[in-house]
Amino acid sequence: LQLAQSTNQKTLTVKIYPDTAKVDGANLTFIAKPEGADQKMVFYARLKDKGQQRLLMNEVKPMVVEAAGKVSDFLPATNLNQFDARKYYHHQKICHAFLVENFHIKGSPPKLSIVDRIHVIRSIFNHYCGRLPETLEIYATGLISGYRPNNFFDEMTGVKRLGLLHIFSISGMHVAYFLSIIDQLMGWLGI
Repeated sequence: LQLAQSTNQKTLTVKIYPDTAKVDGANLTFIAKPEGADQKMVFYARLKDKGQQRLLMNEVKPMVVEAAGKVSDFLPATNLNQFDARKYYHHQKICHAFLVENFHIKGSPPKLSIVDRIHVIRSIFNHYCGRLPETLEIYATGLISGYRPNNFFDEMTGVKRLGLLHIFSISGMHVAYFLSIIDQLMGWLGI
């Protein structure tokens, strides 16, 4: 990943959803919209210790974080077949990255919005799937919650080889089943 150098030091307050944050060893990556900003950014941070790593991997509620660092732009790909982060994130309407130099976790927000609650449910489901056998965990989180763990593509080589990749595509029938389940659930709850 190539990022443009920036000398612009900023402190931003953001909300991290545990079901969208990626922890890979001491590296933390997440997409968030800073308070008062118009657009989302990709945040890159280094975790200081195992405590932060465990907190971010085990938490199910959103966390408010104050992050100090530098805003940077994505550089275009310079080599043939190189990953083009600028083009990839452009489709998600993300133009900037934030290189976190220091961050402080303030805790969970006092009130959870409906979006926050949906992320909590998704986090709880992903944690439940974490207790399943590894391949089943990857299938369940990939098919039901759309979450891809760090080893997703390593494990999917067998699926590609067997020609079962079509199972992971969403068709209109899947959406209809999902909506009918939600409709029955809401009817059962009286909503």
